[in-house]
Amino acid sequence: MKDLSKNIKLLKKADKKNILSTFVSDGNSDRINVSYYFSDKSEFHIIEVFFGKLCNGPPGFVHGGAISSVLDEAMGAVAWMSGYKVMTAKLGVKFQNPIPLNEKIYGKISIESVRDKTVIMKGELVSNNEEITFAKSKGIFRIVDFTKFKGNKEMIDVISKIN
Repeated sequence: MKDLSKNIKLLKKADKKNILSTFVSDGNSDRINVSYYFSDKSEFHIIEVFFGKLCNGPPGFVHGGAISSVLDEAMGAVAWMSGYKVMTAKLGVKFQNPIPLNEKIYGKISIESVRDKTVIMKGELVSNNEEITFAKSKGIFRIVDFTKFKGNKEMIDVISKIN
């Protein structure tokens, strides 16, 4: 039987300073909390996810939008941690089982391929023992030259608010 919580101990936890605070994971335990674990030697990165009571969709279960947001952010974050400065171009999510609120689950995120200016990512949210798959996702992420945004006042304003 697999145990992703034990695998985490073998990986390095991402320094929160290196990942921008976003609406997805803001530290409020009633919302979404995500921790990232990675290794250059691993074929995938692991995330630890907790959906609090404010993520309510169907009574007692997580809203699909919250699930999609976590997968989008996690795939983008793994791409950034791997050296690819990307923005989401297309995101697909297949919901397989409902996720109970207030329960720690895990994600496995990996880069499927890189071609030209495109990074194909895949991810899945699973139970600790991987016996239950909650959702699977695939994303197309475009590598972006952020220096091109320097002349865009709106983008500069957004970036300055984030920093």
